[in-house]
Amino acid sequence: MAAQGLQLLTLTGACHAFAAFYQEQRTVMGAVDEAGAVIQKRVLCPVQRDIPVRAAVAVQVHLALATHAKQFEAVYAEGAALALGQAEGCTKEVHGKDDP
Repeated sequence: MAAQGLQLLTLTGACHAFAAFYQEQRTVMGAVDEAGAVIQKRVLCPVQRDIPVRAAVAVQVHLALATHAKQFEAVYAEGAALALGQAEGCTKEVHGKDDP
């Protein structure tokens, strides 16, 4: 009988076994809660302010967009060349073909 006081699971009834199991489980959960309380105290430490913040941004150039932009430059260059007088040569050729 004296040994039963030291060992929790030696009682024969099912209700006694589960009561002892739940008591041990509560003991373990209490230990887990204690560790969590220490972590909560560490989280509540003062926050440092006015710290320089740096960020790195990766910029990628899409090759299809780069060639598309170069195509626009060619269109603008052709338009500028036509505006400078090369359009007259085209009109003379067209008129020259109509004349007998």
